[in-house]
Amino acid sequence: MTDHQTETVLVIEPRRGWRALELGDLWDYRHLVGAFLVRDIKAAQKQTVLGFLWILISPLLTVATYSVVFGRLAGLPSDGVPYPVFVFAGQIVWDAFATAVKGTTTSVVLNGHFVQKVYFPRLLIPATAALSGALNLLIVLAGLLAMLTWYGFHPALHALFAVPILVLVLALALGVGMLLAPLNVIYRDIASLTTVALQLGFYLTPVVYSTTLIPARRRLWLAVNPLAGYISAFRWSLYGSPLDTTLLAVSLVATAVLLGAGLFFFARMQGRFADVI
Repeated sequence: MTDHQTETVLVIEPRRGWRALELGDLWDYRHLVGAFLVRDIKAAQKQTVLGFLWILISPLLTVATYSVVFGRLAGLPSDGVPYPVFVFAGQIVWDAFATAVKGTTTSVVLNGHFVQKVYFPRLLIPATAALSGALNLLIVLAGLLAMLTWYGFHPALHALFAVPILVLVLALALGVGMLLAPLNVIYRDIASLTTVALQLGFYLTPVVYSTTLIPARRRLWLAVNPLAGYISAFRWSLYGSPLDTTLLAVSLVATAVLLGAGLFFFARMQGRFADVI
């Protein structure tokens, strides 16, 4: 009598739609997030003399420059607070967004050797790139709080909203980055175009100037820029400047739409990464 052995056959098929994001596998590969973050931090600090001090020195030098050019020479209003505090708050939000967008846009290409050789949820790549600046954000935020204390401001309870606002800014950047990262795999010009677009976008964002400079009848055009609402909310959380709830509502909707669109587009395109990189 012959014994028949049952063989188990594993069939691997490409996933489609939202299943392609492999959201269920993200938790199983969570250790990779820590590994990628540590790698990025070490790379940023490698062979530097001042190390982590650059995280605070760089924005402070930028704020000092803007304070002289736009605050003293141009005399731009600052919502009744010292101009360095005003511009520092806007600069933090802008830097968080711009750094995360640039990092996520190039993340897949820079990790091409992993994509071609090792299996893991590809969504971890842009997500980690967006999170890599979180430590910098906390350090710079501590510097801003110290500046507020220096100028005699004592943040109220609503200062606790500062961190969730920055999280939403990173979510917005992640959505934009997941739309651009697959395109950058195919067309490497996207990274350069993104840098140029961010340079132009800085002047269209109320970082160095107040929204009060814009006539009320045209102020709604600011809603085209989702960062406008977050900057307004961030300044409100720290020193109680007027909060434009309309701009904030538009920013929240835009973040949800761009994040959803980014996830969908990334899921559709990630199957081509290994072949194109």
